[in-house]
Amino acid sequence: MPSEMSYSKYQENIFKFIQEEKGHAFVEAVAGSGKTTTIVEAANRIPQNSKAIFLAFNKHIATELGSRLPMNCEAKTLHSLGFNLMKSCGTFPRYIKVNANKNKNLFLYKVLEDEDLIKKKYAISYNITRVISLLKGLYVTEPTREDIVDLCDNYDIDVRDMDEFAEFAIEVFYLSINQTSVIDFDDMLFMPVHHDIAFPKYDNVFVDEAQDLNPIQIEIISRLNGRVIAVGDTHQAIYGFRGADPYAVEKMVNTFSAIKLPLSICYRCAKNIVNLAKELVPHIECNESQIDGEIVNIKIEDLSTHVTEGDYILCRTTAPLVSMCLRLLRLGKTATVKGRDIGEGLINFIDTVNKGSTDIDDFYNSLNEYVTKKMGEYEARNKTSSIIELQDKYDTIDALSEEVKTVEELKAKIKGLFSDEVSGIVLSTIHKSKGLETDNVYILKPEILPHPKAKLDWQITQEKNLKYVAITRAKKKLCFVNG
Repeated sequence: MPSEMSYSKYQENIFKFIQEEKGHAFVEAVAGSGKTTTIVEAANRIPQNSKAIFLAFNKHIATELGSRLPMNCEAKTLHSLGFNLMKSCGTFPRYIKVNANKNKNLFLYKVLEDEDLIKKKYAISYNITRVISLLKGLYVTEPTREDIVDLCDNYDIDVRDMDEFAEFAIEVFYLSINQTSVIDFDDMLFMPVHHDIAFPKYDNVFVDEAQDLNPIQIEIISRLNGRVIAVGDTHQAIYGFRGADPYAVEKMVNTFSAIKLPLSICYRCAKNIVNLAKELVPHIECNESQIDGEIVNIKIEDLSTHVTEGDYILCRTTAPLVSMCLRLLRLGKTATVKGRDIGEGLINFIDTVNKGSTDIDDFYNSLNEYVTKKMGEYEARNKTSSIIELQDKYDTIDALSEEVKTVEELKAKIKGLFSDEVSGIVLSTIHKSKGLETDNVYILKPEILPHPKAKLDWQITQEKNLKYVAITRAKKKLCFVNG
């Protein structure tokens, strides 16, 4: 990345705009373009008597930047901003407890109550909480059955009895927004807006990862009434499936009438890797002082002899990662699949499908019956993203079921394989790899980038974005693993 004395022409244009112009801006920052360095320097160039805030994507970034930003610019996540407002405004109870299982507990112990009913309906608690999270993120304040149906369709949420599910979801939603002494992370964003709390005013509002914002987050930013300098990469928008607005950048630009400013030089990746990324993002540029790097192709049977500790193995879907991780473990290598929540989702899926069987063969009968039925429904409704997800779950379970005799053994195997505390060789879906980088990256099954079953325009766009994200995780060597 450039030193303080040698900023790029793009960075100098951003600094000039902030110092000499008025109005809002969106900085279109390509992967590895030094956006953090740029934001910090931009914050140092605003008037010292102005009040500023940097809204970071996660707590780690906010903490890191706290010591680098000027005294007049605080660093927070949107969640911490909302939570602090709740604690200080006087509208909410004096003592607020944070419980990530708030909505699950409301469903099980307030809506169901009966112990037998809890056991019978426990499996749908995961999807109930997911729907409520989406409702809050999308800033829906009075959900209807139609809203629930649309969410389940758009976000691939499997429901057996929609009438019952929608009734449960709506009841839990209202219980949740009225329960203010216990909150979850979605409430930190939703509650301050829903209760119309007075937001602090800032002269300058810096926003990171703007392409991943959802409607409630954009609403919070607008209520800060400051000059917005948002930074992001349109081509790294990949979280539409979980509630981020696929058109967040476009809406940010339109909402704030923001000017677009490019930040186009990639300092992370070797020249050959940037040139490959240029096929997807034509405006990305090489750093001329970078090494050439290499792009190679290998056969899947040779991967274990190439990959070493600290390398990443990436894939569009989970099942190939699981198969490869098990192979590496059998060879005595240290390897982990990144994403404890993926494992939790698989266990929930097993509970949803299973009819109380403990034997793995009996479970497979239920699994095959369920998947066959759901695939027919999805194909009839042209739900391609649902087909992709369901097939991946099936293939992942199939890979994990080798040498497993009971359902509990299968669940235990899942818990042992998926983790957020990764070590050795890191295997990750491309979604989970965003924000990471390493010298050597191996891409499994490159033929499904973009995934051939993606049909809708926004899905196709995000599939191409996934390929771009995968390519630009590599600093020196990019390897496509075929077969």
